[in-house]
Amino acid sequence: GTHDSASPSPADTWRPDIVSLNDGKLYGVDLRFSSPAEGKLCTHVLPFVGEDSLRDVGTPEAALDRFVELIGAFWNENGFGVPGGNAGTLEKTRVKTVEGVTYYLYETSKPRNLIAAAVTDGQLYVINAAANDRQWAAGEANLRAIVDSFYVPP
Repeated sequence: GTHDSASPSPADTWRPDIVSLNDGKLYGVDLRFSSPAEGKLCTHVLPFVGEDSLRDVGTPEAALDRFVELIGAFWNENGFGVPGGNAGTLEKTRVKTVEGVTYYLYETSKPRNLIAAAVTDGQLYVINAAANDRQWAAGEANLRAIVDSFYVPP
């Protein structure tokens, strides 16, 4: 079954955005928030058949390729999944384990994206924070805190 994921709620300056039926059903969008000053946040929950952990997929880079396939067109807005698009340059990857759940964390530049992902019970959980350069200057610390604290119970 699906677990409840958790991350700190964005500040009062953030507003929840409506998640369309298509975004929910096709791209696994669960929650979406935006702030003109700081950027956008989105969580996804999708079936991830065949693996019980991200480590089963392989490297963080290999897993990121799988996310792009699964989430597909929804990420086009941020440049993911667009052949030759501006998905950004993958700057950093990091792996951490919390309560037995492996998380892959990513940072891209141009545009700025912070991503955390985990797999448990056949479900892929992803949080993505995106910001342009102006928003990044104002919201980097907040976006990092939210993505770094993303949690999925084992």
